Amino acid sequence: EPEQVRERIGFLTSELKLEDCFTPNYLYDFFSDLHQVPTDVRGVRKQALFSRFGIDRFAEVKVADLSTGMKQKVSLVISIVHDPDIIIFDEPTNGLDVITAKVVTDFLQELRAQGKTAGVLTGIRWVSRTEGQGGQPLTRCSASQIGTTLKVPFTATYRLYR
Repeated sequence: EPEQVRERIGFLTSELKLEDCFTPNYLYDFFSDLHQVPTDVRGVRKQALFSRFGIDRFAEVKVADLSTGMKQKVSLVISIVHDPDIIIFDEPTNGLDVITAKVVTDFLQELRAQGKTAGVLTGIRWVSRTEGQGGQPLTRCSASQIGTTLKVPFTATYRLYR
């Protein structure tokens, strides 16, 4: 049931290439349609996520004119447009300044507190500094363990926030 898996997973790849001619608003709406997010839920969620990540001021700016960090934030937001239970981010803080990177890691901790599972693929140690926050350490697991749990193949090592 690939459709059921897709409904539950939000995936952000470090190699996501957004089309230069689109705006964050358009992309959010497109992916909302793709994931069949109801219109009333879409609007509320878009406002909250755009505000949280500072996208609201750039909502109608073409991707070509956005900074690398803003493109990364737009990519992150559209990867979770459908409010998935399992979130896998590949290098989610690439291109972000230190303050915005903290916003991302804090957001991941909030997702964890909501009972979601957030996996982060990274080679940067400081991202995992959240291990001491919130009481529970991060779980290290291999890609094959995640693949077995989700019944989908993975070929990388992830850190799970649970």
